[in-house]
Amino acid sequence: MGKSFKDMSFLQTFLIIAAIFLVIVILIEFLYGLTRVSFEEAFEGLSNPKYLLRKLAGSVIYALIMTFYFKRKRKKTA
Repeated sequence: MGKSFKDMSFLQTFLIIAAIFLVIVILIEFLYGLTRVSFEEAFEGLSNPKYLLRKLAGSVIYALIMTFYFKRKRKKTA
């Protein structure tokens, strides 16, 4: 469990970063949505496929950027 992102493979790093980013963004937007609407309306907004696809695309882009960052950092230290 003590592995750093620099020590993982490209695919492992990509998947972990994308998953973490996706969960955090959805959780923050859900909690923020609860301040404005009821629980049912906030949950209904999360189940919208268009919403989920946009968040998935955003997490993929973010994960690619961060994975290349860690890959570059790994090359510099090697």
